[in-house]
Amino acid sequence: MGKIVLLILSLLLPALTVSAEKVNDLSELKKPTDILVHGNKAYFMDSGSVHIYEIAGKHLKKFARKGEGPGEIKTSPFVINTITLHNDEIVIDSLDKMIYYSFEGEFLRQQRKGGFLALQVKPVGDHFVVKEVDRKDKKTEYIVLALYNGNMERVREIPQLSRIDPVCTIPVGEKK
Repeated sequence: MGKIVLLILSLLLPALTVSAEKVNDLSELKKPTDILVHGNKAYFMDSGSVHIYEIAGKHLKKFARKGEGPGEIKTSPFVINTITLHNDEIVIDSLDKMIYYSFEGEFLRQQRKGGFLALQVKPVGDHFVVKEVDRKDKKTEYIVLALYNGNMERVREIPQLSRIDPVCTIPVGEKK
């Protein structure tokens, strides 16, 4: 039953916020935004920190915290921090850096992102796939997927069937 609840939450978390009142077994959580299940543990990204639970629902540990220092997670109401598994490490996509932790919650290292506006970063091999805001002209911003190398330098845009709808169109020189 615990695995089913965690699976359902993992599918719903990117789209909604779960309150502690609705999830009795996970009362330590405030506003979880992402989940990583590895072995018999679930790692919840929650309000600038990570909670580790056994699949059965027992809270094991809380690690990381909100902030801007080494290993700290920078948050924003406009960007969702995510958690993923890469090369036997936990990787947290913070607002301006990637933070690496062991499965026990020990801080290992961090890597600054480039100057781009990344909405989401996922490690893939020695590279990163980045969902980012791109300006092709001065009026319109698009969401694109791009490949970055291990130094967080843009390699190329990843072709899509079509660009995702504009984030925002700014009227230039129009008068009412």
